[in-house]
Amino acid sequence: RRAQAIRAIRVSALTPSTSFFVTMTGKSTTQVQAISNNVRTDVEEQFGLDALPQGDPRSGWVVLDFGDVMVHIFTREQKEFYDLESLWRNGQHLPLDKVVSPEGLMEPTEEGTSGLEAEEAIDQIWDDDDADIWG
Repeated sequence: RRAQAIRAIRVSALTPSTSFFVTMTGKSTTQVQAISNNVRTDVEEQFGLDALPQGDPRSGWVVLDFGDVMVHIFTREQKEFYDLESLWRNGQHLPLDKVVSPEGLMEPTEEGTSGLEAEEAIDQIWDDDDADIWG
């Protein structure tokens, strides 16, 4: 687990192939493999979806295609080299820092944000079809 630099980009207005990219990094190719396995397991358990990994963890980049969501797991070097965030800069970059951490949904904070409120915030972000992705 312990993915770092978790980002989400809504690309549905830019490509018909998917709605969202989620990118994250692991510290090593072994960690990229572990993150890939954990994402697949979690998505299977929670949503009944599975994706065959594309790419080889030893290359430093694995893609999990869940249809509407494509998860890209990189080593830091490969993430910097391919720079998907810049490539898809016209997509809507969604802030996840207040709702997700490497350990999962955020725990309650001093401001009183609970895990349930974090889930509701995630739903609002992902479901906002009227969002201006060009601004």
